[in-house]
Amino acid sequence: MNARTEHAAELVDLVRTIVAEHLGPDTYDEHLVALMCLDAVAFARAYSSHHVGLRARAAASLLLHLACPTMGPTLRHELSVACELVAIGAALQALR
Repeated sequence: MNARTEHAAELVDLVRTIVAEHLGPDTYDEHLVALMCLDAVAFARAYSSHHVGLRARAAASLLLHLACPTMGPTLRHELSVACELVAIGAALQALR
């Protein structure tokens, strides 16, 4: 496994851990929520490095709202901010 693949696996594990910690038991499909968060981070990183965190947060908020319309705004915001931080961390790691 090369460094890039290893880093991607770490991001997936990090996002899944964050989602598991934020979701209560039997509230939302944990896999679906993690997938939306990972898609948001991937979307943000796919374009220029400018505002990667903001893009990830906005994308996560939109995707979570569409995928889980009954999710409360506080939980959606917390998960979106977590996606923002993961995207920023990934962008910084990529610069090393």
